[in-house]
Amino acid sequence: MNLSIRNRLVLGFGVMLFLLAVVAGVGQIQLAKIQHLNTELDERAYRLSLASEWAMQVKIAVATKGGVPALDTEQVKKLGSLVQAEEEKRALNAAMSSHAGAPEAHMQAVDQLAGKLVSLQIADSGQLQAALTRAVTLNWGVLFVGVVLGIGIAMRISQTIVGPLKQASAATEQIASGDLSVAIPPGGKDEVGVMLTSLALMQSNL
Repeated sequence: MNLSIRNRLVLGFGVMLFLLAVVAGVGQIQLAKIQHLNTELDERAYRLSLASEWAMQVKIAVATKGGVPALDTEQVKKLGSLVQAEEEKRALNAAMSSHAGAPEAHMQAVDQLAGKLVSLQIADSGQLQAALTRAVTLNWGVLFVGVVLGIGIAMRISQTIVGPLKQASAATEQIASGDLSVAIPPGGKDEVGVMLTSLALMQSNL
């Protein structure tokens, strides 16, 4: 590696920052997905509560032989404005269309709407749990890879600096003790290499 020690350290520090940014980025992406799924879960839970209230009103009306609630109730209006999924729309349209028929058939259609929302809510809960599991697994995996790469880079940089320094120190001690035949390894272009070159020149002059 012909980079100077300073440049190596800067490069290593930059790589570590990049790895940290990757870990943080992956975490943010997973968190955004989880927040989106959680929002959908909350919205569907609200629609389910509206459908359940509607179903309860229809059941009470059928049980008391009274007239079923009209389609201009607050629950039906809100459902009409909040429902987006095609499955929910079909179930809601079927429930509203059955209003003109027999009360029992209308009650069954509204119950089916509530049941459809329950099944979708369960599916949403499963997706949220799966997303949480994936996020934890992925984040730990990326963090592990980042730590391993960081340690490897740090050890590599350390070896390119500490190794030549140890060789220079050993050669200096032998020269200081009077042994001028010690073999000094050729120096590179970095600071340690320049020092080894100067040490070899000093040995030659002595």
